[in-house]
Amino acid sequence: MPELKLPAIGEGVVEVEIVRWLKKPGDRVAANEGIVEVMTDKATMEIPSPVDAVIERILIEEGAVAEVGQVIAIFGEAPADPAPTPAAATLPPATTAPPPAAAAPVPMAPAAPGTAPRDATTGKVLATPAARALAREHGIDLDMVPGRDGRITKSEVMGLFSGGDPLEASPAAPSQTPTMVIAPASIVAAPAAPATAAAPVPAPAPAPALRRSLGETPPDELIPFRGMRRRIAEGMSKSFFTAVHYTYVEQVDVSALVKVREQARKAAEQEGVKLSYLPFIVKAVILGLKKYPIVNAVLDEEGGNIIVKKRYGIGIATATDQGLMVPVVHDADRLSLLDIGREIARVSEAARSFKASREELTGSTFTITSLGTIGGVLATPILNYPEVGILGVHAIRKTPVVDDNDQIVVGHLMNLSVSLDHRVVDGFEGASFLQEVKRYLEDPTLLLLAGI
Repeated sequence: MPELKLPAIGEGVVEVEIVRWLKKPGDRVAANEGIVEVMTDKATMEIPSPVDAVIERILIEEGAVAEVGQVIAIFGEAPADPAPTPAAATLPPATTAPPPAAAAPVPMAPAAPGTAPRDATTGKVLATPAARALAREHGIDLDMVPGRDGRITKSEVMGLFSGGDPLEASPAAPSQTPTMVIAPASIVAAPAAPATAAAPVPAPAPAPALRRSLGETPPDELIPFRGMRRRIAEGMSKSFFTAVHYTYVEQVDVSALVKVREQARKAAEQEGVKLSYLPFIVKAVILGLKKYPIVNAVLDEEGGNIIVKKRYGIGIATATDQGLMVPVVHDADRLSLLDIGREIARVSEAARSFKASREELTGSTFTITSLGTIGGVLATPILNYPEVGILGVHAIRKTPVVDDNDQIVVGHLMNLSVSLDHRVVDGFEGASFLQEVKRYLEDPTLLLLAGI
């Protein structure tokens, strides 16, 4: 039978994870129709069927890893269309069997008011299965439940939760209680006969404690730990347990940047760019990396080298429905401020829609992570391994500040937190890098002089 082998996907890709089969055994599939969704170390993609066929067997289950060239499914021959069924011969009418005799009714003992009905033969309490199940769930003794119509129903057990008469929960039956007639006040009642000494009546047993029923608890949700989520977990674990993280934090007064961005925003919109603060931060980061190139590096442990990158690929951490992805703005040092804004928007949207190519998700040399307006006060970002630096950008807030004339004014403050690999970047170099980024963000005219 023809086999479906995992094709070569891209340079350097030797294995993938089977995320989801789009077809199941027995399904027809056309040539070039998507048959399985796979994930590489960065991107998710569909593998098409090379032929028109029917899936006979699936050899690699969802969540498993397959190597390039490995057989992942077997094709079978398409089943022939079923032949038309000939008209059935007319059969003589079947003789109608006599209806089975009705079962003899179960003798029931009449239930006294306020007591449970019982079988007259066995003495067992008569109740529906649903009533018995509900009573067991809530620890209710059916002997304590009065019944109507010779059998305890679920509604009568539920009537106990209202604290009233459980019989009120079932449909009302015609009352058998004689009507009481109130005599006029002028009629004097006859004196009562002297009461005879009666035997003491034992106190009723206390009713069992009842839990308030709020309906059935929904079952726990099981989310398969595979695909994008497992890849993210593997990358984070490798980074956290390999690199020696440390984080340096600085507060930045971006009051001047707020004004510059507001002035440039309308002009940018005319060019089709929604200008945020992120392109300014990217520009400041690149200038900081150029002054402290050790931060724009990776550690090659196997080769025993620190590789200082001479290109600037800025990864932009992007939240998607399946987890965090890091599309890359390549050669960001060669782009203008508006071009950086366009490229951030383009690769971020490609990542969110899972249409980003492998090239758009690889090749970063430094990463920026920002939650925008909900960026919080402080975070300690985890490195995008094997990079040695990542910058966390936090919310801009209006805050009272003291200006150069010792006057209290309203300023716009933002925290930046940079995490670094201490095996490569010393504390002094890491702090100096962030101070350089701060210098450009607090005085945007320096960005203009640097060729923004």
